Amino acid sequence: MMTYRLPLVLSFMLIGSYALAQTAYLKAGPQLATLAGNQRADNGQYLSFLAGLGFESPIQSLDQIEFTAELNFSRLGFQSELIDNSEIRLNYVNVPLLIRRSFGTTGLYAGTGFGYGLLLRAAAVGGGLKALINEEYRSTDLFVPISVGYYLSDGWSVDLRYHLGINDITVNELNESYNRSLQLTLHYFL
Repeated sequence: MMTYRLPLVLSFMLIGSYALAQTAYLKAGPQLATLAGNQRADNGQYLSFLAGLGFESPIQSLDQIEFTAELNFSRLGFQSELIDNSEIRLNYVNVPLLIRRSFGTTGLYAGTGFGYGLLLRAAAVGGGLKALINEEYRSTDLFVPISVGYYLSDGWSVDLRYHLGINDITVNELNESYNRSLQLTLHYFL
């Protein structure tokens, strides 16, 4: 339990420090998730959702560069094609931290950074049954978010992001599994 507390507390402190005088936004949208790694030939894509709160702060000394911190609920996982299309659902609280660059007055931006995810619950669902399988997955997911987006008018933006997991999330040492997802979210600036 102690292994994830320090990074989570530091992430909340970082987000809180930027929240005081910066632009905040709500975000939500669909995502296609799967697991990559060895012995994952049966993994299909899993359509799910994510929602969260973000903060955006310009970096004063760098023109058109901003720091973004978010706190998101995200359901990752995959659909197994071998076992009657059962689903593995991995519920996370994710904290992505990004550096983004805007491209002039076009409204376009791109960014990347680092993210930390805390597994809340892992469940196998299929055939009318549901089983908790938290013991089969590690409690943390480290990832690289890669983002492109467009600022719309009247306080809205749309964001397309790839979630590239960089640590093995399974406890079983024979298998390696990494979270992957493609996310499309709509942001509303508060």
